[in-house]
Amino acid sequence: MKKLFIILISVLFFFSCQTNVEHSKSNTDYTLKRGSEINTILAQFSINSHPEAFKPSSSTPPKNTTLYYIDNSEKSVPVWLDETSKTVFFYADGVTTTNGTNKLVLNEDSSCMFQNCSFISIDLSLFDASSVSNMTSLFAYCYSLKSINFNGFDTSNVTTMEGMFYDCRSLTSIDLSHFNTGKVTNMGYMFDGCNSLESPDFSNFDTSKVT
Repeated sequence: MKKLFIILISVLFFFSCQTNVEHSKSNTDYTLKRGSEINTILAQFSINSHPEAFKPSSSTPPKNTTLYYIDNSEKSVPVWLDETSKTVFFYADGVTTTNGTNKLVLNEDSSCMFQNCSFISIDLSLFDASSVSNMTSLFAYCYSLKSINFNGFDTSNVTTMEGMFYDCRSLTSIDLSHFNTGKVTNMGYMFDGCNSLESPDFSNFDTSKVT
């Protein structure tokens, strides 16, 4: 019965990633695609490889490298795989964390963005999450994930974090001190299956609207 329940939950998370949602409208070229669309792009790198890191590059992509674009304009934010370092890099000219300006704007629906990834570490320090409302299954089934850089990650408008870290079985610690959960109504299965997670600090979590 327990096995059947786990399968059912997995199916529900899968279909939640397939929901068609209109792209967020923005005047900036740095607004990213929906999470499920980025997930499809990242999956291309895992066909013949198992990349271990996702992080920004300080330089433009190397020549003769296969590029994919994760922004809505499909011209501003390329991602590529460096086989030598087993790293998926992303690059955007002029994007910086200085004074919190010019960050990459995550889509309102960023659900499933890294679902099923093979990454051990993910750097989100250049991402502006202030417009995101849906973070369902953001890191679900990332079995090898051990480190996430949430520096400056703004979750003040997120309403659902269902299954956000579902089955991240290698995650031992996580810094949630910057998480604003004041608008979150759904935290179901958020850390379910995170059996290696040691003493997470939820002291700043506002669960007043969770049902």
